[in-house]
Amino acid sequence: MQQKYYQFLSYGSDSTQIERIFTLQNQLVRTVRKGKKTAEFQELTLEEYDLQGQLTHRKIVNLFNSKFISTYYDKGEQVAQLIYRGEHKYSIYRKGYDKPRERLENDFEPYPKDEKARFPFLLSQKTRIEKSKWPEERQLIVVGVLVDESGEVKSVEWANPLGADPEIAKIFVKAVSSWKKGYIPAKDAQENPLQKWRYFYFHAGGKFAHGPIEVSFRK
Repeated sequence: MQQKYYQFLSYGSDSTQIERIFTLQNQLVRTVRKGKKTAEFQELTLEEYDLQGQLTHRKIVNLFNSKFISTYYDKGEQVAQLIYRGEHKYSIYRKGYDKPRERLENDFEPYPKDEKARFPFLLSQKTRIEKSKWPEERQLIVVGVLVDESGEVKSVEWANPLGADPEIAKIFVKAVSSWKKGYIPAKDAQENPLQKWRYFYFHAGGKFAHGPIEVSFRK
């Protein structure tokens, strides 16, 4: 199921990091710009394109608190927008709404069927790493879950294979794969279900402090 891409990394004169992702046919599908870090703010801008080069999604994130705004486009026209205010508080506006609707999940992405909030607990239990195997350097592991229109998981993959030790990454892939209660499928700007990837971000390594693992969820 895994699609192969080219990745190009460069830096602007103001130290902005720019990552560009291309298909093997040299079609730009994503750019990620990470701005210079200040005392309370570091901006990350993600833009996604279809294979015709049209912008479909722009996301602007403050990396200090994970709050963000996402805007969705169809043929150059804005058709939806989402604002994340933290603590599972989402304001979602789609074309046709008379006002934004408040949600506890980002329904533009698939998310676990988890009425009792067991998913984070499951991961914390299944990602324990012995102190002797704890990486010396802090590592980022990204696990992608491909969920189809009916909520069925089609694939679970390590999405950043250059970012961490493979043995450490296997722990997180196995943990995410162990969730068997299913997912709610993503919706498009017209609220139709669609197949889409969901990414979970984990950190491991570095200072060993108050437990075996630090887990970070970003939406």
